[in-house]
Order: sequence, then C-alpha cells, then structure tokens
Amino acid sequence: QLEPGMIGQQTGIAAPLASGVNRLKKSDAPRRVLVLFTDGRNNVDNRLTPEQAAALGKEFDVVIHTVGIGSRNAFVLVTDPFGRQQFQGIEDEFDEKLLRSLAEITGGTYFHAADADGMKQVMDEINQLELALLMLGFIAECTWNLRLP
Repeated sequence: QLEPGMIGQQTGIAAPLASGVNRLKKSDAPRRVLVLFTDGRNNVDNRLTPEQAAALGKEFDVVIHTVGIGSRNAFVLVTDPFGRQQFQGIEDEFDEKLLRSLAEITGGTYFHAADADGMKQVMDEINQLELALLMLGFIAECTWNLRLP
C-alpha cells in the first residue's frame, strides 16, 4: 500500500544491506540469502558504503542478490503548479553497475525487472536458483563423507 514518494526521494543502499546482514549473520540456515530491490541510485551519505556493506555480507556468508526495478520507458505522475496531473517520462534511476558489483562481491546474481511481469520472473528465477543450490549442497553433504568398503 505504498505510494510513490511516500518514504521520500532518497535511496539508501548501505544501511538496509548492513541491517539485513546483521539479522542473518547468526542464522543457522544452510544458506543465508538477502535480496535487494531498488529503483533508485544510492544517494544517502552513510559512514558505510554499499560495497563495504556487501563485504560484510561476504564475511558472514550472506549471499546478496540485487534487483534493479524499472524501465527506460518509465513514467511518473506529476502535478503542475496549477493542480493538473500529467505523466512525465523519466530515465531508469537504478545504478546497474553498482548492483552488479554488490551481487558479485557476495557470489550473488544481478537481475533486472522492468515491470510487474519481470518482477515475477525474477522472483521465480531466484527461487529456482536457491533451491538448486540447496539441493546441490545437500547432495554434496550426503556423499562427501561416504566411504566405500
């Protein structure tokens, strides 16, 4: 039930990543995964950079997948000084290079979702990827210590 602009026009990436890593670092889950969704560029000054937050993720074995949301054909509804509303074209705002880097630091994957269908497809891909990795880990664990007579 969020509306555009409801939480401001700034995008902080480092703090949410660090917070997510902090919550997951002591988890006993077989695989710790954090997914960052953003439609904006990091424009909040923090003591911690997004790259440093991702490095913390790597240190605590938290995989970070990143998802850039939006399309180069995006529009926002703006109100002019006379109260009239109209759609205005905007360029995608997310920093694809940064998102790729953050995912790479932790062994995660970068995804792009241009619209609602793209978002569903990304979520399906992440679920399939994580399920496959968990199954491979389980198989490896079951066969690694297997001894032949």
